[in-house]
Amino acid sequence: MAEFKKNDELLYKQWHRKGFLAVEYWPEGNKVVIDIGTLNDNGKGLAGSAKCWLDAYEFLAYLRAELMRNVSRSFPNYETKGWAVYGGNAKASRVFRAGFWMGNDATAREFNCEHYQPIMKEGGAIMPDTANPITKQKCKVTFAQLGQMFEAVQARIIAQSVRGIKVEDSVEPPAGVMVESSDDNKPKQGEVAEQAEHIGEF
Repeated sequence: MAEFKKNDELLYKQWHRKGFLAVEYWPEGNKVVIDIGTLNDNGKGLAGSAKCWLDAYEFLAYLRAELMRNVSRSFPNYETKGWAVYGGNAKASRVFRAGFWMGNDATAREFNCEHYQPIMKEGGAIMPDTANPITKQKCKVTFAQLGQMFEAVQARIIAQSVRGIKVEDSVEPPAGVMVESSDDNKPKQGEVAEQAEHIGEF
């Protein structure tokens, strides 16, 4: 298994009034990492955060479908159920969801990173115990932001291919990195000052 690096490559980060949305890249597993965090009420420090790992090509296909305005054709259940990606391990079941903002506003999108207590199934499948959530984080995403993410992820995948680096299939981060909030994810000194340049809102 490839060695997991805590410091994934940051491709995109957006601060807003209540928190942040970050898109990172884990090259060894060809994964995009969606990181959503919420600030404390006083705007100082992190109240909570959650990460989800997605296949980079799958996420890029989703972004392309959104920007081409044919997401309902590419994902037939999108209008009613949105798009969801499931993952996790024995410590946490992770679910990433994308859909209409607030469930019915088609002018923007809502990203959700949700961690649940896992239900282990025969054959190794991991299902979320939705009655026992660990953390849920969400944020509003505009189409302009979707476009910026698309450009960043596509450029990084092209760079990965040009470098000739072998991408390992179906590599999952090890057990210890699914925690819903950790010191590693808290804003560093001076980072919270970026909030003065907030763009967008929940």
